[in-house]
Amino acid sequence: RMGAGTAQKIALNMLSTLTAIHLGHVHDGYMVNLMADNMKLRDRAARIVAAVSGRGQEEAASLLEKSGGAVKTAILLAAGADSADAAEKLLEGTGQKLRPALSAIEGSKGRNASVLIKTEP
Repeated sequence: RMGAGTAQKIALNMLSTLTAIHLGHVHDGYMVNLMADNMKLRDRAARIVAAVSGRGQEEAASLLEKSGGAVKTAILLAAGADSADAAEKLLEGTGQKLRPALSAIEGSKGRNASVLIKTEP
């Protein structure tokens, strides 16, 4: 009895995890699609930003404040995005996926980053 329920739970957990990864909600094992709305989530978000960006916890908290609590935006600011708005536009251009946005910032160092942001005609 318990075996079938356990197998079903494992299958559903795997499905939800793969969906989150495909949607770009996970980066290097961290849930980056998180809005830090309360103190507990702000602490967790700061730890995530610090771990992914390699910055200190205090700097990560400052970047989160600049990003309005958006983890992906704070990570892009740490990577060198000019502003939170530029980071948000970059995320829009990459389908809200952090890895391609980070690659675009890395590739744009020394170039005009606005070329990397998709704009509508």
